[in-house]
Amino acid sequence: MITETTGVSAAVKRRSNPVWLVPAALIFISIIPVIFGSLRLAELTGGAAVTPANQRFFDSPVPVLIHIPAAIVYSLLGAFQFVPSLRRGKRGRRSWHRSAGVILIPAGLLSALSGLWMAVFYDLPPDDGVILLILRLVFGTAMAASIVLGILAIRRRDFVAHGAWMARGYAIGIAAGTQALVSIPWFVLAGPTNELSRAVLLGAAWVLNLAVAEYFIRRRVQRSTPSSRKFGSGTVLPAGAFPMRAAVYRKFGAPEVVSVGKVPQPSPGPRDVLVKVHASTVSAADYRSRSRNVPKGLGLLAAKGLGLFRPRHRVLGMDFAGVVAAVGPDVTKFHPGDEVIGMLGADFGGHAEYACLREDGNITVKPRNVGFEEAVTLVFGGLTARSFLTRADIKPGDTALINGASGAVGTAAVQLAKQLGAHVTGVSSAANAELVTSLGADRVIDYAQIDFTAEGETYDVVMDCVGNAPFERIEASLNPGGTLLLVIADLKAILRASSSTKKSGKQVIVTSKYSVDDLRHLVHLAESGQYRPVIDRTYDLDDIVEAHRFVETGRKAGNIVLQITPSPRVSPPSTA
Repeated sequence: MITETTGVSAAVKRRSNPVWLVPAALIFISIIPVIFGSLRLAELTGGAAVTPANQRFFDSPVPVLIHIPAAIVYSLLGAFQFVPSLRRGKRGRRSWHRSAGVILIPAGLLSALSGLWMAVFYDLPPDDGVILLILRLVFGTAMAASIVLGILAIRRRDFVAHGAWMARGYAIGIAAGTQALVSIPWFVLAGPTNELSRAVLLGAAWVLNLAVAEYFIRRRVQRSTPSSRKFGSGTVLPAGAFPMRAAVYRKFGAPEVVSVGKVPQPSPGPRDVLVKVHASTVSAADYRSRSRNVPKGLGLLAAKGLGLFRPRHRVLGMDFAGVVAAVGPDVTKFHPGDEVIGMLGADFGGHAEYACLREDGNITVKPRNVGFEEAVTLVFGGLTARSFLTRADIKPGDTALINGASGAVGTAAVQLAKQLGAHVTGVSSAANAELVTSLGADRVIDYAQIDFTAEGETYDVVMDCVGNAPFERIEASLNPGGTLLLVIADLKAILRASSSTKKSGKQVIVTSKYSVDDLRHLVHLAESGQYRPVIDRTYDLDDIVEAHRFVETGRKAGNIVLQITPSPRVSPPSTA
C-alpha cells in the first residue's frame, strides 16, 4: 500500500511539473523586442516618414529586413527547444526539436551576422558610443560562434556540447528583451541613459543571460548523472561506471592544474579495443594543450580541438603502451593479453589506467625486445618524424638538417633520416651533441654558438622541430627544389606555405598524415635494432605535475615517459 501511494504521488508530481514555464518565460522576455521589431518592419514597408532616428534603416533596409524576422523566429521558436517532451520523437520519426533546429540554426546565424553588419556599417545612433559598439561586436561574434560550435558538436554526435553551445547562442540572441527589462527601472528611477550608462546596462543584460545559461547548462549535466559516486579529488562517476586513476585537468594553466583523480573507465564498443596502459609520454603537445600555449594566430583554431573555455579532453596523453584488457565482439585483430602500442592523437586519454580505440585505429603489437617504457617512445615522436620525412622523399646521399635534434621528434628524425641514407646535420645544445651523434648525425651544430642559417651551408631537407625556422629565415639554406618541413608552424607560416612553394620552387610542408603502417614500420626497426628508444626521465603517474614542469622547460632530451602501471623489463625472446 505504501508503494502504491508513493507511485501515485510521484506520478501526480510529474504531471504537475511546470515544463512549459521555461518557454513561457523566454517568450515573455522576447515579447518587447518582437513588438518593437514588428513596428520597425511596418515602418519600413508602410511608407512612414524618414526621420534622423530611422534614416540609416531607409538608406540601407536589407540588413534590418533580414535581422528582424530572423531574430523573431529565433527567439520565439527557440523557446520551445527547452521543452523535454519535444526532444523525443516517435519511433521512426524525427522529433519536433530536430525539425525546428533546421529553421533555428539559419535564423540564428542570419540574426547574428546581420546584427554584426549593422553594427559595423550603420551610423552610430544617439547614446551608442564606442564601448557599446565593441560590446555588440563581441557578443554578436560570440553568438555566431556558439551556433557554429553547436553544429560541429552535433556532427560528432556530442549531444551535451551541442545543447550547451546552442543554449549560449540563444541566451545572447534574446538579450534584447533582457536589455529592455533592465533599462525600464533605470529610466523610471534615474531618467534617460547616457552613452556610458547605456553601455553598462546593455552589457550587463548580455552577461546576465549568459550567466543564467551557464547555470542551467551545469545543472543539466549534473542531472544527467543522477546516481553517482564520489571518489578522491571530488570526482563524480556515473552509477555503474568502473573507476580508474588518471591525470585530470579541468582548466587551462600551469602544471599544477593537473592532478591525479578518478574518472570512468572507457567501455569498448563492438569494434573497440580496451587497453590497460602501462606507459605513456608527456610530450610538447601535452604541454601546449594544457597551457593553451599554441603557435601565434592558432588560438581560435586550437579551441575547436582543445576547448574554448575549459578543456574538451580532461585526460591528456597522445600515446600508450600496454596490454589488451578487453575487446568488442566484432574485433578480430587483437585479443586480451596482447602487448600493444598505439597513438590516440587529438583524442588524448593516454595518461590513465585504461585507454580505448578502434581496432582499425593506430594500434599494433609492441616490439618484443623492449619494455613498455621504451616501446611507447616510438609512438608520438616516431610517427611525427616519419610522417613528415616521408613527404620529403629523401634519397640516399641527400643532405638533411634537423633543427631541434635532441627532442622527442628530433631524436626520431635523426635516426629515420639516417635510415633513408641521408647525410644528417643535427642542431641542438652542446650538452646533447654526444646523444645526437650517437643516433647517427654526421655533424652537430651548437645553436648557442652557430646560426645554421648564416653559415652558408645548404641542404636538401630542413626539418624544424622547434618552431623558430620559418621559410623566410631558412630559404637561403635550402638547395633548389629542397623541402622545408615545419613540424611546428604558426598561422602566418601555414597560410604562406602554398605561395612560398610556388614562388620559390622549394617545397614548404606544414602538415603530415600517419597510419598504422607507419607504426608497424617503427616496430620493425626497433625489433631489428635499427631504432633506439631515447628516454630522458621516467615519472610515476603520481608525479605528473613534476613531469609537466620539466617538459615546459624545453630542455628534455628525447622522451619523458609516464609510468602508469609498473611493469617488469622485457628481455629479448629466447631463440631456443
